[in-house]
Amino acid sequence: MQITLPLILIALGSLGIVAVREARLVIAALLVQWGGIVLMLLDSLGWARVVWFEGAVALVSVLLLAWTILNLRAAGREEMAGIGEGQGQERHNTNGRQSGLVDQALLWVTALAGGVAGFGLARLYPLGGSDDEMLAFFWLLLSASLSLVVHGARDMLKLGTGLLVLLNAVAFIIETLALDTLDDMTLGLLGVCRVALVALFCYLLVALKVTFLDADLDDIFDARLGIDANETALVLVGADGGGYSYVGDDEQAGIEGDEVGVSEEDNVEAEADIEETPEGKEADSEAPGGG
Repeated sequence: MQITLPLILIALGSLGIVAVREARLVIAALLVQWGGIVLMLLDSLGWARVVWFEGAVALVSVLLLAWTILNLRAAGREEMAGIGEGQGQERHNTNGRQSGLVDQALLWVTALAGGVAGFGLARLYPLGGSDDEMLAFFWLLLSASLSLVVHGARDMLKLGTGLLVLLNAVAFIIETLALDTLDDMTLGLLGVCRVALVALFCYLLVALKVTFLDADLDDIFDARLGIDANETALVLVGADGGGYSYVGDDEQAGIEGDEVGVSEEDNVEAEADIEETPEGKEADSEAPGGG
């Protein structure tokens, strides 16, 4: 097995698809991975119609996805420009969730573990192809699976990218192993299914943006559950330092209101007691204009 340029591109793209969270970097990783697929097909098949067709599908799909993401980002910047600078920065920090160092390191370790597993699967299940083709196929399959499992439930971009890479893996194994029996109808269906998936995914992103004013599933789910990302909590600790409890913003406001009400009532009662005492009556009689 030789490490060639197509394999390096597929490996780098697979790592980026699993470990990267920023939208533009994910699209760049998808483009690099798909470019590796086209180059591998070019090395094994020459300038066949399959290579041209795969390149056209890759170009259309990536351009459509990138155009949608860039337009959504531009719309988000316009919304942030319409609010205060401090509020815009706060919203940007809330919506642009960045993983911590530990989480990011875990993603890279997971991606590298998937790459090592690809070597083992390529040796155990050759499926009738060359070593390079089998390694590329399992890298595609594992990167798609890891992207769906790790991010698919909370990240629409990773969900769509994972499904697209999964279809790319299926198309790649068909184009390499069943080239002699691959007719134009099958080749066309392989391309139409992937372009249709990208178009449907872009439509869902736009629909989420228009309906919920946000295409981030984290923000949509939090709003559905009534969770405020900027909510603070007051910790109440017992006098003995034992038990404690958390009080949300609404409960804090209620507690503060009760405290204000109690203090005002105490002041009124204290003033009434002072007036009823002999000292208070004497002070009133000595006051200017008093009886």
